[in-house]
Amino acid sequence: MTPLERRYRRLLATYPVAYRRRREEEMVAVLLESASPGQRWPRPAEAFDLVGGGLRARQSSHRSVAARAAWADAWSISAVVLVGLLLVGAARTAMSAARIVRSAPSDWGLGEVVEVFSRLHETWRVDVLWVAVALALVARAGRTAASLAAAATALHLWVLLSLSGTVNDDLMVANARSFVVGSVVAILLVARPARGPRGVDLVRRPRACGRAVVSRVVIVGIVAASLVLGAAMAKDAVRLGAFAASGWSLGDLAPMVVLPLVAAIVLVPVNHWAERRLVRSRA
Repeated sequence: MTPLERRYRRLLATYPVAYRRRREEEMVAVLLESASPGQRWPRPAEAFDLVGGGLRARQSSHRSVAARAAWADAWSISAVVLVGLLLVGAARTAMSAARIVRSAPSDWGLGEVVEVFSRLHETWRVDVLWVAVALALVARAGRTAASLAAAATALHLWVLLSLSGTVNDDLMVANARSFVVGSVVAILLVARPARGPRGVDLVRRPRACGRAVVSRVVIVGIVAASLVLGAAMAKDAVRLGAFAASGWSLGDLAPMVVLPLVAAIVLVPVNHWAERRLVRSRA
């Protein structure tokens, strides 16, 4: 085997094994026939074409299609679960505010009670929209749910901007956490409105989810948790008033970017490796 043939075969290793079994010898023969006399290295254009063709072949393989389907179901389930978490957080906040209002003086009228409740639970309008999102998902109205989720996220951002500098850091960070989660949900639903109804179906029929889907849901959950944790660590940055401060820098937001990125870089390859081991053990 000549050095040129060996290097061609290394480039062809980017193709799936089944593809190489059928066509590798034919492709190598064509490549060697078209090579110039004395050529020792593949031409850059040839190398680029071979690697690109191999990646496209892998992408279009059956296993890649199954993997994409598993990821799609995982994103659908995650969107529905995150909406549920938003509703739980909203209910806890509303109950806490209601307890405080109940202890108000007996001579207060409805106007005073509503005003105090609104101050204690600034995001109540946002929570109402998320309730509407949940109802739309149950009704299989994917586009309506996506529109309401986008509206809830925009309104939450406006509330955060209006609260900047008027509340303590802990309350601001709590609001920023829910805003981050809501933004993720809005992106998922707006990017593909059909995700919502599909996620509701899968949550109602958990046995329909295979091991591949469950493992990806776990990955999405860990990455989302690291994103929320990063928002908490970037306390000074998520106080939106800090954006206008002269001492603010992009480094303040680093935890929000670094933590989920590291989680994704570590978990996704580990999941792929585990799936390959499982396939080999069944073969």
